[in-house]
Amino acid sequence: MSEQTVQATQVPSTTAAPSVHTHSVVVTNISEKANEKTVSDFFSFCGRISKLVLRSDDHGHQTAVVHFETEEAARTALLLTNALIVDTPITVKAGDASIETHDEKTKTFEGSKLSQQAAPTDASRSSIISSILSAGYKLGADVLQAAKDFDAKHGISSTISSGAEAIKHKVDEIDKQFKVSETASAIKNTAVDTVHAVDQKLGVSETFHAAKNTAAETVHAVDQKLGVSETLHAAKNTAAETLQSAKNTTAETLQSAKNTTAETLQSAKNTAAETLQSAKNTAAETVHAVDQNLGVSEKASAIKNTAVDTVNAVDQKLGVSETLHAAKNTAAETLQSAKNTTAETLEAAKNTAAETLQSAKNTAVDTVHAVDQKLGVSETLQAAKNTAAETLQSAKHQASETLQSAKHQASETAQTIKDVTTEKAHEVDEKLKISENVNKGVENVKAGVESAQHTANQIASDVKEAVANNEPGKTDVHH
Repeated sequence: MSEQTVQATQVPSTTAAPSVHTHSVVVTNISEKANEKTVSDFFSFCGRISKLVLRSDDHGHQTAVVHFETEEAARTALLLTNALIVDTPITVKAGDASIETHDEKTKTFEGSKLSQQAAPTDASRSSIISSILSAGYKLGADVLQAAKDFDAKHGISSTISSGAEAIKHKVDEIDKQFKVSETASAIKNTAVDTVHAVDQKLGVSETFHAAKNTAAETVHAVDQKLGVSETLHAAKNTAAETLQSAKNTTAETLQSAKNTTAETLQSAKNTAAETLQSAKNTAAETVHAVDQNLGVSEKASAIKNTAVDTVNAVDQKLGVSETLHAAKNTAAETLQSAKNTTAETLEAAKNTAAETLQSAKNTAVDTVHAVDQKLGVSETLQAAKNTAAETLQSAKHQASETLQSAKHQASETAQTIKDVTTEKAHEVDEKLKISENVNKGVENVKAGVESAQHTANQIASDVKEAVANNEPGKTDVHH
């Protein structure tokens, strides 16, 4: 038996040729960090997914079969080879169901339970690629280059740019013809002028200013007529003079007491000094007389004793010590009495000054209150404030109504301008056929992509056929 015959008997006939689905693609080299949500989020930009099969391989990557609802979505997905999902560039090929086995490594997800982008069914491939890029995905350089080549070939960007320039030029002409910008500026100026006219007509600013001046003049007139400020100033001056007079009297009394005390003390000191000097003189004379009569040498001890006794007798007779002590006590009592008198005089002066100042304050307050009761200053001022507030509120209300009316007119004018501009833009589009040219450009892109895909498929088919013809010994289509 030949080798080819052995191989044929070992391979079941059900797996000889994998089925190919025109609505499906096979995605390989998917990062192991990706899950079904990551894959479905990415490929749902191409179109609605009906089923997703995800399988782990033995090389730390994953392989997926993505089944779309339309063949166009699958063809668009084929352009996404080398795009990054998570952190790995993927490879996208036409789909087959060979990996859809049922084991622990394979998971199948129905489209109704997948997270999918809301991609429009009629979106062009160029817009789908733009949406994928806008979502933050990175595509391969070949995808971007292919999009650029189709754009350069069919002139899509230049067509859209020319159409945009034509629309901008027409809008400028409409603005010049209907004076849209000037009308908007005039509406704004009219609103400002209306508010100013309301203020001029109702005199809001003047009324408020006049009320403020009237209140100030009323208070000033009351003060001028009743002399409130002068009365209060005079009371303050009287209180200040009374307090100063009390201070002066207190200072004079204290100074007089100090002088009297000083004189009394000096007199006592002088009397004590004179008494002591007299006693010393008498003692000296007595000692001298004794010395003359009795002889110094013989009765020295007696003279000394006699002198001491004589001094003591003189002190006892004349009361020198008692006089000096009494003078000291008298001086101390006189000084304390002067201090007490001075403190009482000062306290009385303070009390009198405080009572005078309080009386002056009470008089000033009573005078101001009486003036207010008689002339109604508070009521007049409150009435002026209320009148000014009511006038200002009325002016604000009228200004608000006028401004609202101006806004309404401006809104109607803007809507009219918008309608006219939209109509003119539609006329420009009809005249220049901008939308038609853009649609033709998109159709050209689609046709170009389909032609390129068809050519690529044809080339791939020719290559397979050539390989099969050159190696007749091989029977496995994968080889």
